[in-house]
Amino acid sequence: MHQDIIYQLALSEVKNIGPITARRLIEHFGSAENVLRSTPQQLMVIPGMGPKTAQAIGQVENFTQLESELKWAKNANVSCVCILDKNYPKQLIQCPDAPLVLYFYGSSWPANQKSISVIGTRKATPRGKEICRELISELATFDPIIVSGLAYGVDIESHKSALNHELKTYAILAHGLDRLYPSQHASIAKQMVQNGGLISEFKPGTNPDKENFPRRNRIIAGLTEATVVVESASKGGSLITAKLAGSYYRDVFAFPGRSSDRSSNGCNHLIRTHQATLVESASDIIKILGWGKKNATKNKPNKLELDPDESQIMEALNIQNYSMSLDEISVQSKLPVHQVSTLLLHLEFKGLVRALPGKHFEAIL
Repeated sequence: MHQDIIYQLALSEVKNIGPITARRLIEHFGSAENVLRSTPQQLMVIPGMGPKTAQAIGQVENFTQLESELKWAKNANVSCVCILDKNYPKQLIQCPDAPLVLYFYGSSWPANQKSISVIGTRKATPRGKEICRELISELATFDPIIVSGLAYGVDIESHKSALNHELKTYAILAHGLDRLYPSQHASIAKQMVQNGGLISEFKPGTNPDKENFPRRNRIIAGLTEATVVVESASKGGSLITAKLAGSYYRDVFAFPGRSSDRSSNGCNHLIRTHQATLVESASDIIKILGWGKKNATKNKPNKLELDPDESQIMEALNIQNYSMSLDEISVQSKLPVHQVSTLLLHLEFKGLVRALPGKHFEAIL
């Protein structure tokens, strides 16, 4: 597992290799290690792969710095979680641009628990802060995870409210976990680590630079079942996050405001352009998400499209209802072993299959 992390970290740091391309490469070659050991000629068969990028991948040799980063993480009680690790958040893995690696400080992400992102302007009004408090108070009975970005305004009010109701709350950060921005929220962050934590895709030493925040926002959008925008001006990160959540087929909600309120212009725009559902209280959200139903499934997954061969494998795993070896799956699905191996990797990326020791696999959903 240690070497898997090293290779995935190395691949994620290659210039011009984003999360989507990295996942495409791993799916094609079977692992990050295989990608890094491939020749430029072999890499060039991947659509969109240019000669300079292929050459850069082939030149990755020195892992000393990455070893140092992992040592720091271990000493700081920071967990480094790869995309195919069982502790990687299942909602996020369904997003095509999910990070290959996440750093966690605090609790690992709980499986099968309701979750919601609550975001908004840094210049929250007293009304906006009150909406946060009331919203989370009313949602508390369902024990959801509350996600936000630790910023001023709506974000920090959401984290505080979650802590007041003893709910798990996570902040997604735009910098490495060896620092904290804004530093004024250090005391709240310390409390969060006891019941939730801090998450980042950025390695230690990374500053909270402007270009990191849109990347941070996609994790907020993809990590939870739904995103709620409490207040937002006509421009800002909240609108970006809401748009990303919609692109991931997540529910997006927004609280409306008067047309004269600048802090509500963004919310009103989202509602007017049908990018968000108008809500006036938590009860609207509870009803739409189906949280009020007695047997409603936790963390209801998005419907994923499977090709016929993937469906055969899932059917084989679900019929047996226990972990199966690669050979057993091949026999049950009537597909060759080499094809089954590739398809299982695709299904892991979709969050539907979990790899177990001894080359055994089981269905997650």
